Amino acid sequence: MNPGYVIHFEGKVYKVVNPKDAPFIPLRSVVEVHKFPDGRMFVVWKGYIYPLEFLNVPNPCGQNSENEPVVGTGKKAGTTPVRKPTPNHPWRKTW
Repeated sequence: MNPGYVIHFEGKVYKVVNPKDAPFIPLRSVVEVHKFPDGRMFVVWKGYIYPLEFLNVPNPCGQNSENEPVVGTGKKAGTTPVRKPTPNHPWRKTW
């Protein structure tokens, strides 16, 4: 049974189709992606060839299909008010 492994390549998500005689690719394995001029794509891992199927799902990697960053709400991440120590704080004392 195929657990539904996917890869992210060029801002798109692809499902790895596992042939009957090939072993499953372990999670987080390094694979080679082969893209042919006619649009077909394959993954090669330890001499085994696995075809890829395009999945039309949003990319969770923070990029859209044109490989550009996703624009947020305009708020800066992690903005906090400036904290200034009081005049009698231990950091302000001399050695």
